[in-house]
Amino acid sequence: MQLVLPVLFALDRVHEFHVVAGSSGGESPAAHDHAHQRMVGVGAVPVT
Repeated sequence: MQLVLPVLFALDRVHEFHVVAGSSGGESPAAHDHAHQRMVGVGAVPVT
């Protein structure tokens, strides 16, 4: 969750945002997957 809100905020102001796939900071695998899907769903470009 630590990374999701800044990414959502930044995507509201820029055209493209890249996020490292393993950097969501989720406390569990399910939380990590949900955060990743949320960021990608609003336009973040995942990179590994």
